[in-house]
Order: sequence, then C-alpha cells, then structure tokens
Amino acid sequence: MDRNKIIHWDSLEYMKTLPDKCIDLVLTDIPYNECNRESNGIGKLDYGVADSALFDMSVLLNEIERVCKGSFYIFCWMGQFSDIYNRMKDKFSVRCIVWEKTNPVPRNWQHIWLSWVEMCVYGKLWGATYNGNCDNTVLRYPIESWQVHPTQKNYNLFYKLIETSSKPWDIILDCFAWSWTTAVACIETGRDYIVIEKEKDYVDIIEKRVKNTTPPLFVI
Repeated sequence: MDRNKIIHWDSLEYMKTLPDKCIDLVLTDIPYNECNRESNGIGKLDYGVADSALFDMSVLLNEIERVCKGSFYIFCWMGQFSDIYNRMKDKFSVRCIVWEKTNPVPRNWQHIWLSWVEMCVYGKLWGATYNGNCDNTVLRYPIESWQVHPTQKNYNLFYKLIETSSKPWDIILDCFAWSWTTAVACIETGRDYIVIEKEKDYVDIIEKRVKNTTPPLFVI
C-alpha cells in the first residue's frame, strides 16, 4: 500500500485497490451535498470545481466497511447522517459525534439560528483501539482562522480523534482529503496515512503543508 503519500486519484476507484481489513482508522469528511436516494445514493460533491463530480454513497460505505479493521469517523451533512448510521450499525458499534463550533459564522444571524454544529458518524469494531475516558460526544473546537477549503475541519479536533481511536504506526485513511488536516495530524501523532484527493489544486496544498511538518522525535 502507498503509505504516507497523497494519492491523486478518484477516491472510490483507489479504495477498490486496497486489501480487506488493512486500515486501522478511517477519518474523512465526505461531500456534503444532499444525496439522491432515487439514483442509488449518488450526490454532488462540494464547492467549486467539485460541483460537477459525483460519488456513490453505497459504494463508499461498502468500501469503508471492507477495508476498515478498527474504527471510522465520517463527517457528513445532516441529511446523510441517518443513511450512514443505519447502514453501518449492523457491523459496527455506532455513535453520533457532534462538532460544536465555538465561533460559528454569523451568517443571517438576525433572521435565523446560527449554524453551530456539524455531524459525524463514529463506528467501532469489537476490540478496536479506544483511548478515551468517559469522553463527551460533543466536541467543542473553533473554525480554523484560515481555510483552504470551505468545509475544512479544525486541526485539534482531528488530532483528538486520531489519538483517541488509533495507536502509533497505525494506518489512517482519509478518502476525501480536501486540505492538509488529516495528513499533518497523522505525522504529528506518529501515525501512517493514506489520503486521497481528486482535485490537483488541493493535492498541491497538502503536499506543501506535509513537507513543512516535522514528525515527533518520540512516539508513545
């Protein structure tokens, strides 16, 4: 497998090349546009050039179930949450994780409630790593002060999830890398990573950020 590389490829096609049960932790932020159940779960990707691309939710979840031997975190739009939760609950112990943003964007604040949260489906196979201790499923972190992608996640949030659900040298898979968050958090926690990104502009951003990241001298 291509460990510690940024894979410039279609996510679903690349995942089909991975062996069964080879990934310790899947940590990914899937495209958020509404899925069309009538077209077998095909939905549009996020902003910019990605708007014209398509992905198949059922294929994605099948591949995550096939390659994952530990746990997964799938950040998703609220309209996708139930589909993912119900699809994965038969094989994994699942929970709802909520990212509460401590600095929500004050868009239309005078007309409607602010959008404070994002949803995540967490799943864990029996015996998978869990380093938490009575942790709350509501995680409070700010939106990053600078962003290279509209749905970029907080670095410390991903750092926390990686440390909670994996061990040093475990393999972390991010199917939709978007920005640098997963790869850098893996480097700085002493984990191996496979991150996949289809858009060349984002691949260039990830590679630049990874080159400027120093791994820890000691990993415990």
